[in-house]
Parts: sequence; structure tokens; C-alpha cells
Amino acid sequence: MGRKQKIRIGRRVGAHREMLMSRVRRYYGEERVADGLPEMLDDDLQRQYTEAAMAIYRQPWATEEELERINDRLAPHWLSGMHWDDLHGAVLVELACQIAASRPKLVLDAGCGVGLDSVFLALQFPDVQFVGTDLSARMIGYAQTRAQRRQRRVQNARFLVAAHRELPACFPDTRFDMVVTHGSCVYVDADHLAQHCAAFAAVLRSGGQWFTEMPFEQPPDHFLGAITALAPQFDLPNGNAIRTLRLHGEEVCWNAVFRRK
Repeated sequence: MGRKQKIRIGRRVGAHREMLMSRVRRYYGEERVADGLPEMLDDDLQRQYTEAAMAIYRQPWATEEELERINDRLAPHWLSGMHWDDLHGAVLVELACQIAASRPKLVLDAGCGVGLDSVFLALQFPDVQFVGTDLSARMIGYAQTRAQRRQRRVQNARFLVAAHRELPACFPDTRFDMVVTHGSCVYVDADHLAQHCAAFAAVLRSGGQWFTEMPFEQPPDHFLGAITALAPQFDLPNGNAIRTLRLHGEEVCWNAVFRRK
């Protein structure tokens, strides 16, 4: 491939990503209005939101019970008060591009929160079925409401309450083409991460993909250790599988795609 052709392809890819990011921003704005939220919270709600969000990181790893309690507090204000349009949106664009390239038919959004990713992706890919799970019943309630108010357009997304470790029992006869963990593995401690990774492997078909992201500049050592232990179940390519996402010139998070053997 010549240099000029590479430049043309690069420009087309860049234009496609910009178009997706524009859709993400418009979607977030519509959902804020529908949720009755301001673009930014007032000072008191901002303080409550930040305290609840940062409680997760101060743990530094929370138990399922603590996560459920914290997420229940965060659910009503999930779309306000943090950098959704940039950080969260940029990862969502990466995920949309991965789905467009791999063309799955059945996608599991594990740790879906209030359903932002699943509903957006369901709108973009009407031929793909999306299933969102979260351990917080309140989060799932918001996700179901989000899908229902767009019911005429979103008929390919459903939601249920389930922790990561419960996935094999919830889907004993279902094998997904893709499992997505958009930030949800960041809260799992080293003792339980291998168990959760094994649960993702159990519900993925052979050749299926696991898309994961964490808001760190590099994957934590305990995550890399858990992935290495899963080598019999996942193809673990070289370090190029891990992509660092930069915003405003700074490394802000990373994502990776691992393929089920």
C-alpha cells in the first residue's frame, strides 16, 4: 500500500471517528435532558457525586456489596458531573469501531451501569443484540427506562441484574460473540479478578472477543497477571493488543481486545 493511499484511508477513518463522536455528544445531551439532569451538577450534588465516585478508588478495590451501595448512589446522576463527552465518549467510539470491524451478532455489556453504552450501540447497530448486566438493581432500572423510552428504535437491548462472577450461571446455554467491560474491571481486586476473567471466557464462544478498558495509563500488574493465567483460554498477542487512548495530549486510559480460543 502506497503512502498516498494510507493517508486517504487514515483520513476516512478519522472522519468516521469524528462522526461517531458527534453522535455520542448529541446522544449524551439528549439523555441528560430525558433524565432531567443539567449538563453539570450544582455544587452540592457535584460534591455528593464526587464523594461517591471517589469512594470506589479510595478502597482501592471495593467488595460487591460496597460497589452496589456506591452505584445505587451514583445512578440518578450518572450523566452529569464528569467528563463523559471526552473520556467516556472516546472509549465508546473505540468500541463502536471494534463492533463495526468484527460484526458480532450477540454482545454482552458486563457492568453496563445505567445502559449508556448498550443503548447507544443498539441504535448504531440494529442487527446486533445487546445484553447489559450490572450488580446494581437501581442501575439496571435506569438502563431499562433508557431503552424503553426509545422503544420504537431500541428493540435489540435488554438488561438484567448480575455480577460478573454470576454470568456463567445466568447464561448457561448462551455464548456471546463479544463481551465488553468498559471500566467495570477497575473495581475488582486481585483475588477476584481471575475468577471474573474466567467468567467472561465461559460465556464467550470460540473466536469471540473480550473488549476491556480501564481508566489508567497502563494496565495494573494484577490485571496482567490474571490475563497471563488465562493463556489456555485466550489468545494473548504481543503488547500491541493494549492501546493507550490520549486526550488533549495526555494518556488517560487504555483498552485491549482479547480473543477466546
